[in-house]
Amino acid sequence: MATPPAPAQDAEQVAKRLRTDSRTPYVHRLTLYDHDGEVIDPSDPQASPYSPMTTCGKCHPVAQIGHGWHFNAGETESDPGRAGEPWIYADPATGTQLPLSARGWPGTYSPSEVGLSNWEFVKRFGRHIPGGGLADPDQSAMDDSDESFRWNISGPLQIDCMFCHSADQRHDPAEAERQIENENFKWSPTAALGLGVIRGAARKLPDDFDPLAPPNPDFPEQAALRIEYDESRFDADDRVFFNVTRRMSNDRCYFCHSFRQVGSIDREAWHSDRDIHLTAGMICVDCHRNGLDHMITRGDLNEDAAFETQTLTCRGCHLGQGPLLNGPDGKSGRLGAPYPQHKGMPPIHFEKLTCTACHSGPWPQKNAKRFQTALNHGLGVPTRERGQSD
Repeated sequence: MATPPAPAQDAEQVAKRLRTDSRTPYVHRLTLYDHDGEVIDPSDPQASPYSPMTTCGKCHPVAQIGHGWHFNAGETESDPGRAGEPWIYADPATGTQLPLSARGWPGTYSPSEVGLSNWEFVKRFGRHIPGGGLADPDQSAMDDSDESFRWNISGPLQIDCMFCHSADQRHDPAEAERQIENENFKWSPTAALGLGVIRGAARKLPDDFDPLAPPNPDFPEQAALRIEYDESRFDADDRVFFNVTRRMSNDRCYFCHSFRQVGSIDREAWHSDRDIHLTAGMICVDCHRNGLDHMITRGDLNEDAAFETQTLTCRGCHLGQGPLLNGPDGKSGRLGAPYPQHKGMPPIHFEKLTCTACHSGPWPQKNAKRFQTALNHGLGVPTRERGQSD
């Protein structure tokens, strides 16, 4: 992941960052900075897109955050963790379908093994990447790649903090996808937050395009990208209000983590009851928590070794953990969840299986179910090409 040029991330500066130490949310009325650390003037017709890493990095340790689970795929020094959902590389011409992961999970191929460069991976799967990692190589990596000209036109796809931390629906991940399709990587966070309209598409520009050259009348479509900032979003001091939250809505998670059953027994969502945890008022981040390092707890007893995080697992809440094991009054665990007796269940089930081996998805039947997922079927991205049985 590329380290932002400003601010510097040394320990002394981190220690001197502004902090409130209050549970009251800080009102994020911020000056916007571009990728070079320059203040953005929304009235400037040549204004650059805003950089989340430079803007948010004025107060937050973005270099540390950038190594979190959502962003560290491809980092050789990062723990790959337990296996999760891979990307599926599909080639209709040859009928090839291969599971991809840059984490080296068993049974998967790395993007490079199937001939996908970082650039091609982002072009294919960037619709559900919040930035960082493979999408944000440092300058030397961009210069050494076969697509160096394309990288230098589109810029890196930095971590977009508002993908998760937006407290309303103003941030539009589908708009981010549209910008990525146009290879407007650097402009994607600005467009997704609705700060302005992007005029132009990097994919239409030739490899030898010079952004400083005057427009070519013979090729009017080959014009430098520009932003028409919505000046109503800026206050009198050219600051922008960011409506952020620490306790993100489930809707922020659903864009990348949705699935749906398809086929002849496809059912509309209103036919089904909600998950019991959601019905009880819980949200995703009640269990999937994280600190500043953004290493989100994933309910894995082996991965989350600390007692505090083990109590956030299914077993920790329902069976108890450590001093809370088999709690009083038929309840146990961190949130006092109902204690399941599992009468007659052979103990080996609890030694060999996870809770979700049984308590997940529709009840097993004779025939396998067919599902579409956000990562591999582009759920959340509007299209007329996604069928009911694809």
